[in-house]
Amino acid sequence: MQRPFIHCVVEGSSMEPTLFSGESLLVNTFIYKFVRPVKGDIIAFQNSEKQYIIKRVAASSGDIIELQHNNLYINNEYEIGGYINDKNKQIFLQKNRFSPLIVPNGKVFVLGDNRSCSIDSRKVGFISMSNVIGRVVLPPSKHVY
Repeated sequence: MQRPFIHCVVEGSSMEPTLFSGESLLVNTFIYKFVRPVKGDIIAFQNSEKQYIIKRVAASSGDIIELQHNNLYINNEYEIGGYINDKNKQIFLQKNRFSPLIVPNGKVFVLGDNRSCSIDSRKVGFISMSNVIGRVVLPPSKHVY
């Protein structure tokens, strides 16, 4: 029987300033049986070493993602990303660029909030939904409005 929530601990600084290393989180393991991930969701998934990884969904199945001329576009709309600071945004934009990519069915494109030190979909590619454990449940003090 699958548990509706699991405990997960943040490791590393890739999700700062939203989440910090050592923080304990609950992960809702049932949510994606009913809805698909959307841009902005913070998810937990397993990597090839079966470690839990925490990242933010930048794009989901069918979305078009592109990084050109120091601008990130999702579905042809400029993406600001209010949860990252300007310093990290500039590092992210200066060091990375790619042509339009369509997120395949059953996959998501994830990024860390701390773009300058995150190993995410820019390096490892799309994340299969079969590897997604669930959506992180943030306490009210952590919500970005």
